[in-house]
Amino acid sequence: MYPSKCPTCQNTAFELSSQKVIGLDNPLVFVQCSNCRTAIGVLERVNMGQKLDNISKKLGVSEL
Repeated sequence: MYPSKCPTCQNTAFELSSQKVIGLDNPLVFVQCSNCRTAIGVLERVNMGQKLDNISKKLGVSEL
């Protein structure tokens, strides 16, 4: 398997960085190149799907 590469500098090492985004209450987690800091992807800091499942269970609501 070939390693993922940064599209900017061709580095193959990445890191996570939590960043505040204007207009959002919760920070997002960016997957970024560990060398040049180019953002490669974005993840939710909180798994909203899991949170909704937990709330549904507490309320006794069945899954859709």
